[in-house]
Amino acid sequence: MGSSLPQEEEFALGAKTPFSFYFFWMFPKKMIQFYDRYIRFVSVSNKELDRWKADYQLFIKKAIKNTRGDRYLSKNPPNTGRINTLLAMFPDAKFIFIHRNPIEVFLSTQNFYRKMLPPLQLQGINNDQIDSNIIAIYKKIMGDYLQDKEKIPANNLVEISYKELEKSPQAVLQNIYTHLELDNFEQAFPSFEHYIEKMKSYHKNKHCIGKDQLDTILKEWRFFMDLYTYEMPKNVIVE
Repeated sequence: MGSSLPQEEEFALGAKTPFSFYFFWMFPKKMIQFYDRYIRFVSVSNKELDRWKADYQLFIKKAIKNTRGDRYLSKNPPNTGRINTLLAMFPDAKFIFIHRNPIEVFLSTQNFYRKMLPPLQLQGINNDQIDSNIIAIYKKIMGDYLQDKEKIPANNLVEISYKELEKSPQAVLQNIYTHLELDNFEQAFPSFEHYIEKMKSYHKNKHCIGKDQLDTILKEWRFFMDLYTYEMPKNVIVE
């Protein structure tokens, strides 16, 4: 896995424009600064923002042409905090929000960052700083999402839980198609079934968390846990 391989579009945007949240992989100490500038577009001029929009639109057009499709599907986590900008660009955009137990999100992200940062970073950062960044960014991005999601037309937003997606993937996928008024579900279903069958052998990692760290998360992320009725996951061990 490398930053030059096909992945989330944020990497491609970072290669094309000076505005990409994923610059934090190289400069992890600036993660919060990059969030404010490249997701919230704070202190960004109208000219700079227009350039970002133009580069993003060009990227989307190229992707549609290369795949001979007529609809662009984005899976780009930073866009969770860009609803205002995306709606200004694409007023009829449809959004799928997949939420997961925040404690599991923290542990999964922590594991991912600690593995991925060393070969990419150009700036030293310790584990405590990484964890603090994860907590701060999650609070920002979920806060921004909850604040701005009301601007999305009701039939253009569907929210699903990761747990339900794991449990009943076919039913969840059909609900997405129905709620967002997408066609050709029957045509796509065999491909979904094939992929779901292939993923049945996948086993998630088991995680442990320190009590002090857990207390911080429960304090900082309580607003989201309460809203989506999340509690301490049973498969996580507190040390």
